[in-house]
Amino acid sequence: MMKTRNMNVFHLAITVNDIDKAKQFYKNILGLDIGRQTTKWFDVNFYNHQLTVQLDEQKTKPRNNKRLHELAVPPHHFGIILSEQAWHSMKRYLTEKKVEILNLSTTFFEGSNYEQYSMFVKDPSENMIEFKAFKDKRHIFTPIEKQ
Repeated sequence: MMKTRNMNVFHLAITVNDIDKAKQFYKNILGLDIGRQTTKWFDVNFYNHQLTVQLDEQKTKPRNNKRLHELAVPPHHFGIILSEQAWHSMKRYLTEKKVEILNLSTTFFEGSNYEQYSMFVKDPSENMIEFKAFKDKRHIFTPIEKQ
């Protein structure tokens, strides 16, 4: 497998049904920088990764945003892993902006090496965004031990 380097940038493209509402959300609500853009798409600096938001006027609500297994995680989502301090700051910021947090202060794997905080928000087209923080970032890619 090819090794990754810190200079690599991840790219993800998502669709929205209203480009102006999406741009307002990512820029004014989440406070992210908008890069290249046309009337049909725009790029977002999503924590130094490229998120391309594309207009799909036929887009409907996700077919299945029910929660997965006991962790209550939406099956279709993307997000960012923050430091624990940045996660708590983001939680305060989103609360001040009156953004609905779908699972306020959920802690997964509490008390284990894999302990993490998670919260989900929806953009105006109902794309699910996860903000996550690990107690110990060394375990981001560590396989979970059998219980």
